[in-house]
Amino acid sequence: MARMVEKFCQYRGVTFEIARGQHNAGRGKYCSRPCSHAARRQNKSLEQRRAEKAEYDRKRRNGPLRETILAKKRQHYEDNRPEFLAKFAERRKDPAYKAYMKEYGARYRSDPEWKAHKRQYDREYRARKMYGDFDVVYLVLRELEEELQNTGEGNASRQYERGRSNRCQLNRRAGAKEV
Repeated sequence: MARMVEKFCQYRGVTFEIARGQHNAGRGKYCSRPCSHAARRQNKSLEQRRAEKAEYDRKRRNGPLRETILAKKRQHYEDNRPEFLAKFAERRKDPAYKAYMKEYGARYRSDPEWKAHKRQYDREYRARKMYGDFDVVYLVLRELEEELQNTGEGNASRQYERGRSNRCQLNRRAGAKEV
């Protein structure tokens, strides 16, 4: 017959007995399974648990296992590529998906931040394509030209020098002198 040891439940605070072998193995903190489950429960809201899970996933994806995770994902995609392509092709045929993507694309393209990003990306892409290694020089020169045109020293002063600004006022003055 096993010798029994009296223990104190860490959840409810009652005393109970367990076998000495269980006690020696480090068990017997709680008097029953419901007490054990209740003691480990953390009573967090769904939003809090989701936020903690998202943070955990972010750290895991960007931590030391990043390369391993990405290699597994690449391998999984390569192994199942035909199925993925078939699934995506089927989804693209769905009229509801087409409507959603059309609306999403219109909303995305109308965003001013996206427009600015796209404009800058296109500029850099064209510069790389046309000028190769000198693309940065071209972009700096282009930016300088735009800055000169937008300041008072640029376009407005040149027009004034050529007599092209305030033409209406100049014509009125010329007409008043003739009289």
